[in-house]
Amino acid sequence: GKSILIDIENEGWKFTAQGYTIDIETGLYFGKKNSFTENQNLFISGITQNEDQIIKWEFEKII
Repeated sequence: GKSILIDIENEGWKFTAQGYTIDIETGLYFGKKNSFTENQNLFISGITQNEDQIIKWEFEKII
């Protein structure tokens, strides 16, 4: 499956979600009054059902 590698302050992380499509999209964060910051978001997509389902995802620290 596909993995997304993330570098945060000199630490490496791997994000996976088995059986689903994962990707990165650009978004806007409006956390401060009268301003915004562009950010990047992970998102999971795939076929869903009308009932509850479990999506298994994980962050793994890369050593």
